Formats: sequence, C-alpha cells, structure tokens
Amino acid sequence: MDYVYGVFTNPSRDELELVVLPEDSAFELAEIKDLLRCRTWGELRSKASPARYRELLARCGYAEFAELSAEMEIGGLRGALEIAMAEFDPHAVPPDDREPFHAHEIAVDPAEDYPPDPHYLQNLLVSPQIVDRWGERYETSRHRPCAVLRAENLSDVVTSLEAEGHHCREDSDLIRAGVLD
Repeated sequence: MDYVYGVFTNPSRDELELVVLPEDSAFELAEIKDLLRCRTWGELRSKASPARYRELLARCGYAEFAELSAEMEIGGLRGALEIAMAEFDPHAVPPDDREPFHAHEIAVDPAEDYPPDPHYLQNLLVSPQIVDRWGERYETSRHRPCAVLRAENLSDVVTSLEAEGHHCREDSDLIRAGVLD
C-alpha cells in the first residue's frame, strides 16, 4: 500500500504531529474538504464527481427514497418503513445551481463523522504496533477511536511502514488539505 505523511502543528494541541494515511484515503479527504468549501450548488456540481455529487445531495436530503432507505438501519421495528416515509419529502427538488451550498446542512448519522476524522482513519489504517509504539490513542465524544502520532518519530514510523512492505512519501500539502479546515 502507498502511504503519504505530513507533519504539522495541531492547533488544538499546539504541538507538532505526524499524520500518516493511505494515499487514496488522503486524496479522498482532501477532495471532500475542498468540496465542502463550495459556495453554491453549481460550484459543487462542477467540481464533484457524479458519485460524490449524488452522495452530497443525499446527505442534504435530495435523494431518491430507495437510496435513503438503503442506508437506514431499520431493523425489526414495526412500522419503521412508514416512519421513514413520513420523514421523506418525495417532492424535494435538488437545489438550483445558484442556490447557496452550506456544508453545515449535511446530515450526519450520530455514529458517523463526515468527513471522516483523519485521526480516526489513522487509527484504523496504520498498524496497531506502530500506533502503540509511536503514538497515543484517544476517543472522540462520539466514542470514535483515534490515534495521534508524534512528529519526532517520523523516521521510525516510515521505516516501520516500509518494513511492513508499504511505500511511503512525504506530501504535507495533501495531508494538510484533508486535515485542516
């Protein structure tokens, strides 16, 4: 797997930290963060891939019911489909290109972060031995396990990842684009 890494000052901790992510995850985070800065739906539509645009439309309540219900955890609750249908507006029209796009209107499941926190992804996608040796774990208020890697251990982390058979390269700009708002 190809990993990218970058060192930057974490404003909430006021210290240098290392963020290491698979390259495809880093590109996806940077893409999402860039799209969330769009000011209009037209700007978003022109920048986003068709799949990402549909995803954001759905997250803002403009999807077909079949799409929305496929994501719902309905379980065995009697009448759940009727309850869900009552919340769905079948007449919702996707916004006009000139309408303002507000990232804060994106509906996020309480058990999910959107976009995903890079520290959560780092915890999932970097080997536990590396995180345990050169980092620290913590949980978010939503009980999401995250990991912070200490910047002073950059060479040890990279050497360990490469020993596991991964390719690593520095790309602070890409990491920053997916981490910072």
